[in-house]
Amino acid sequence: MSNFGFNLLATAQSVIGRQDYQYVAWTGRTTDDQGYEVDQWAEPVDRKAGIYPMNRETIQKNGLDFEKEYIQIFDVELIGLLSRSQNADKIIFDGSEWRALPTANNWRVSGGWNQVIAVRLGPADA
Repeated sequence: MSNFGFNLLATAQSVIGRQDYQYVAWTGRTTDDQGYEVDQWAEPVDRKAGIYPMNRETIQKNGLDFEKEYIQIFDVELIGLLSRSQNADKIIFDGSEWRALPTANNWRVSGGWNQVIAVRLGPADA
């Protein structure tokens, strides 16, 4: 049930705009030729969302490492990123690969959107 009767984030993003990013779902693990388990990923899916760098106060409030870069993604589509039984999905944004962190900021039910915090892992694979 929506608290607002409409998607508040989608309405706001129609004015402030969104950035392009890619969502890459983790599909499982397989064993490579050397006998190691390696992660497998689906093809990247193009998406749009409000993406903003995290400020130092928010990093501190969330108990995160000041030596790392973080972004917040506000998306009207649910990003199902973490569970105990599988690896986190990946995000490709601004030429970098990002890993989503667990968050309790899911407004999917009440507002029709969610927020994801992601940490920069490094340059995206070419």
